[in-house]
Amino acid sequence: MPGYEKKYIGLNTNMEAVFEDLKAFFTDQGFKIKSLNKKKGIMEVQTESDVDKSYGKISFIGNPNDYVARVDWEATLRKVFWINFSNKLHDQIKKNSNPEKQGEIKGESWSPSEEITGKLDWRRVPDDPELAKLRKEAEKELDGKRSVLLAQAETYEMEGEIKEALKLYKMAIIISKDLGEKVYAEMFESKINELQKK
Repeated sequence: MPGYEKKYIGLNTNMEAVFEDLKAFFTDQGFKIKSLNKKKGIMEVQTESDVDKSYGKISFIGNPNDYVARVDWEATLRKVFWINFSNKLHDQIKKNSNPEKQGEIKGESWSPSEEITGKLDWRRVPDDPELAKLRKEAEKELDGKRSVLLAQAETYEMEGEIKEALKLYKMAIIISKDLGEKVYAEMFESKINELQKK
């Protein structure tokens, strides 16, 4: 399972507030909270869509003044979401930490290559060059995957397999939204509406 972590020292972070913010964030994004153990510092979330399965685990290892924040996930279509989340988590930590220590956030971040399955799949984060590189590669991979899905959808459509075509167009919508391409997402939604009328 891909993973990313960052170490934080001396921030006296309010972990209770971080977890509350994360619960609201994931619920807004269509995830269900699979498990939450504040004592152990672990939250697991998952989508339950018929066309997209996405799972994530957020862990805080250590104490509020010296800890590692780690994100692990499994995703096929919403890969870019998780790199955006890594940035969001960093923002939540800063927001819920000692304001006097904000300029002192220290630590190295890493993404061990042995944990990355298949191609690297991340989204660009302005303050982390490694994640920026991974995002670029993910965007290229997802764009290619979307092209294949669309070709398959058109074939199913021509063969009269409308149910299968609809499923593939829904997957193309998820990828388009993940890439931040609203115009494409709206175009595929129109296509779905057109097919459903038939």
